[in-house]
Amino acid sequence: MKEFAKICGVAVARAFIHGLIALSLMLVVEFSISGNLDAYPLYLGASVLITLTFFSYQFICVRRRRIRQPGTSQTGRN
Repeated sequence: MKEFAKICGVAVARAFIHGLIALSLMLVVEFSISGNLDAYPLYLGASVLITLTFFSYQFICVRRRRIRQPGTSQTGRN
């Protein structure tokens, strides 16, 4: 159970960072083009979707890396 919590924590942290980067880039581009932030709720929704996508991707990748530890056999034979 502790391993699962660690995997989730790493995935959440990485996804949150990527989501914040995506949101800030979208807002910078929107403000530089239009000069206002009227579409902020739409970009916030897009950022949430990006964060969820990154979370699922990171969760799958981190879990696979933890399963394939160096020194273990992939064929089942040692």
